Amino acid sequence: MPNIAERAAAYGLPAERIEDNDVLRIRERVGVAVAQCRQGKGPHFFECMTYRWKEHVGPNDDFQLGYRSATEVEPWKKNDQVKRLAGMVDAEPRKRIEAEVETEVSEAFAFAEASRFPEESELFADVYKD
Repeated sequence: MPNIAERAAAYGLPAERIEDNDVLRIRERVGVAVAQCRQGKGPHFFECMTYRWKEHVGPNDDFQLGYRSATEVEPWKKNDQVKRLAGMVDAEPRKRIEAEVETEVSEAFAFAEASRFPEESELFADVYKD
């Protein structure tokens, strides 16, 4: 697999590749880089290794297409960062957070389903800077 961070580093840009989709490591390293950016020390490049579990667009699996297998996805699912973080939160606050998220998602779906489709003229709105 190509290492894009190495390419960025070749241009003199501080660059780092973070393996295993480790959200806590990403947060820690990006936090340091943000502080440096705010001090005027320039940009930083991150290549965060992650994996798409489902089909490109939609909620289904796409293994029948033949370019990847369920076996390939399995290690990424076992390393589920949402479950990892949930395990770090005590049961009561976790239940409250999960209920709040479920409510927010349900409300967002209801809003989307009740909303009209945008006009075709809006297709390119806010895509380009004037």
